[in-house]
Amino acid sequence: ILYVSDELVEDSTEIDIVKFIITLFSESIGIEEDRVVWRGNGTTEPTGLVTAQTAGKISGVTNVGNLSVDNILNLLYALPMKYSAKAKFYAHRNNILEMRKLKDTNGRFYWTEPVAANLAPMFLGYPVFEANELPLSVIFFGDLKRTYWLGDRQKMTVKVSNDTETAFTKDQTAIRVVERIAGNVVFGGASRALVAIP
Repeated sequence: ILYVSDELVEDSTEIDIVKFIITLFSESIGIEEDRVVWRGNGTTEPTGLVTAQTAGKISGVTNVGNLSVDNILNLLYALPMKYSAKAKFYAHRNNILEMRKLKDTNGRFYWTEPVAANLAPMFLGYPVFEANELPLSVIFFGDLKRTYWLGDRQKMTVKVSNDTETAFTKDQTAIRVVERIAGNVVFGGASRALVAIP
């Protein structure tokens, strides 16, 4: 909940300040959703994928030395073939940078740029998505739709009011945003993690 002065709301003729604040709220909620899906503690927030992997619900493959194609191939082949068709890579931006640098013995990059604006880049034939809530020590690979379920308990709702006691007596507008989500690993077998990347 955020209180803004009625004067500010009235004087904001170039921009709808209430809509602007709601947009900022929704952006922040999206960032927080990403955080809890990857790193949520599982008690006061949804269980994150990294938390589940640490607890042994998702198998890990140990990275040996620096990030290499051999290590990533070990990750690919640790995932059962039946989940590979819809598998994707999820990695921190810094790990993606290292993946982009990897070349074969003829100097050709394993990374390929997307062929259309709405497609993801590819590595070894699989889509790659940036997930900066992941620690640098982990790269995920798998079918996350089978691995993780995220449920909206209450979709984002917004209430704008001047009628609360605090708002009314102080000439303020209250902007209240609520969203409730739940999430958990439902089948860890559909994903794998490459862990301990230096």
